[in-house]
Amino acid sequence: MNRTAGAAALTAVLLTALLASWFSGGWRAVRAEQRTLRAAPRLAAERTAREVADELAARLDQLRRREDARPYYHYQNLFHDPRGAAVGAAVTPSPLAAGPDDPLVAAHFQIDAAGAVTLPTLNEDVPELNAPDLADNRAMRDALASVAPSLRPDDGPGGVAIAALEPSALGNADPIQQVQQGGVAQRPRVEVLDQDAYLQNTYSQQVYQNARAGQVVAPEQLPVQQAERGGAPTGKVARRDAARDRVAVTVAPLAWRRVEVAGAPALVAVRRVDTPDGPLTQG
Repeated sequence: MNRTAGAAALTAVLLTALLASWFSGGWRAVRAEQRTLRAAPRLAAERTAREVADELAARLDQLRRREDARPYYHYQNLFHDPRGAAVGAAVTPSPLAAGPDDPLVAAHFQIDAAGAVTLPTLNEDVPELNAPDLADNRAMRDALASVAPSLRPDDGPGGVAIAALEPSALGNADPIQQVQQGGVAQRPRVEVLDQDAYLQNTYSQQVYQNARAGQVVAPEQLPVQQAERGGAPTGKVARRDAARDRVAVTVAPLAWRRVEVAGAPALVAVRRVDTPDGPLTQG
């Protein structure tokens, strides 16, 4: 009886140990499966975020490269194409005058040396040259004017100060950080124009109004603005210098900034343009 009881007790102990081990192993497996199931949505979201960030980074870099190649005189409502041929002064609406053709672009803008903001879609002096969505364009101009001081490059010719970019919650999945690290061209380019072409672009509004009034003006009859030290135009008119028949305009590369426009977060690509009549900010 004692041996039978002892065997029964030993069997019970072994069975209990086996059951406990089985339960413990099964419980660990269940807990591991629970952790895997809980982590799956987060891992899937992070993977999707990285893929979307990579796609957006590539898209933004493609956009920046395309806009980087745009000549500086496209940013005004009227421009003179240096490659064209015409008798006398001639200007035409900018390719940007009809509005952006890319869904990522809300507006193109320019800030002159005096701080005035203009859009190529707006021409307050010639209403027929305004883009159809006049109210929206005026609202955009006013919104950009309110943040203009934070957009204007102030670190010297050919440079654009890039605002600090906050680290992304997903580490390297920040598309803007990726675009910046991807290699914004640091070397500014120099656009060289005949003085006639430069003056027609500087005074494009006057050229247009003269032409509409039937007044044929030769390019050499256009005034040449003098600039004060520091680049700000004085409004004074100097005589044309026949020896100075070429004008160099330095255009810095575009760089992204995070700003708030009309109270909403936005990305703005800005560049500095140095002209004989003072610096411009374009973006």
